[in-house]
Amino acid sequence: MTLPHLCSLIGFGGWLLLVILAHWLPAKYRQQAFWGLVAIGVPILGVITLHWGPGAGIASFAAGVCALFTRPLRAVTPTSDQRSESIHP
Repeated sequence: MTLPHLCSLIGFGGWLLLVILAHWLPAKYRQQAFWGLVAIGVPILGVITLHWGPGAGIASFAAGVCALFTRPLRAVTPTSDQRSESIHP
């Protein structure tokens, strides 16, 4: 395994870690984080496809889409302000 191959795997692993951590952000920052992760992920996907081939590129794309569009395992509880707004419109 050469250095570019290793760097592409480390980059994709770091990107996946950021996706997982983005689910824990407050709701007002999640959309910005989503678009930032998309902007960062497209070049990483290109590098993976360049070094590992189209099969790995498609697999990485599928893993990235699944990671971006899954919900967190634990539901984020609303703050007391959000609860009072939902009760009293």
